[in-house]
Amino acid sequence: MKGKEEPQLSEKVMSRLLTESPKEIRSVSGGANNRVWEVKTLQGKYLLKQYFRSPEDSRDRFASEKAFYTHAQNKVKGKVPQVHAWDPEGEAGLFFWVEGRKLTEPEVTGARVQEALEFFAALNRLPLPTLSDLPSAAEAAWTVCEHLDLVNRRIARLQQISGVDSEAEEARHLVREKVIPVWERILKTANREWPEKGRGTHRATACVSPSDFGFHNSLLGGDGRLRFFDFEYAGWDDPAKMAADFFCQPRIPAPASEFPGVVALLAELFPQDAEVAERATSLWPVYRMKWICIMLNEFLPAGKTRRGFSLGEEAQVELRRQRLEAVRGSLEKLNSIQ
Repeated sequence: MKGKEEPQLSEKVMSRLLTESPKEIRSVSGGANNRVWEVKTLQGKYLLKQYFRSPEDSRDRFASEKAFYTHAQNKVKGKVPQVHAWDPEGEAGLFFWVEGRKLTEPEVTGARVQEALEFFAALNRLPLPTLSDLPSAAEAAWTVCEHLDLVNRRIARLQQISGVDSEAEEARHLVREKVIPVWERILKTANREWPEKGRGTHRATACVSPSDFGFHNSLLGGDGRLRFFDFEYAGWDDPAKMAADFFCQPRIPAPASEFPGVVALLAELFPQDAEVAERATSLWPVYRMKWICIMLNEFLPAGKTRRGFSLGEEAQVELRRQRLEAVRGSLEKLNSIQ
């Protein structure tokens, strides 16, 4: 992991999480919302994660990840980092270090997709957590109407993009000339595929969703197996949304050829939800647009605040340029299938 400009780490947080003084602390990259450090002690090596909180972003990332790990440590032991300690006061978690590397896109094979699906299936085997033990996932949606509405809200927020720099101007141009017209076509298709009654009344079966689930949040260990991490958005959600996000997230995406197999698994895991396969297929372009909106978050006030917490100014500028390039590519792909 590549080092970055060192943010301040509270000694009080460290003292609550560790019983010994650290030998070395190094800030590491990888987290765009939170602060992450590598911590070495005489007893071993750890990863310390301090979670972002802001009045403009009400998501309790610390509580959500803690609740998910409580469930996952029993269901998928060895497939997620082992928790050493939590610090509710400092909203931080300390995990035993996981040695590994990111997959490259050519390494994302059908076998790797199957490994990820087995992880998801294990999370959803009985017994499941109670509704109170696990929160709803970030932007959980239970009907087609709710899925469409959450993207509509993201599109509306993009009208807040401000700034006089060239990147901000290009972002506004993309939203006005590309994003909105493509989204309007997606909405027409969804409304045609789902009559009004079905859009609003057919409710999904809840699943335990890792959310933001994909190979971008995994490491390949020396034993050849994947470990999954980053569950701050996790919780109860529509399984069709999990499938759409799994294929639509732009970093290390799963190959589209594997989508039918994922839809078949959902039908097998959730037979009580007769429309889960149809809903997942219809939501694919909807969630492609959602991820385009997420990439443009860098130009919104809340996104800037989060990145300022985790990255610093110089890295923010470079990230904005990268996101614009990724948005242009995603829009071309999405436009070609509409």
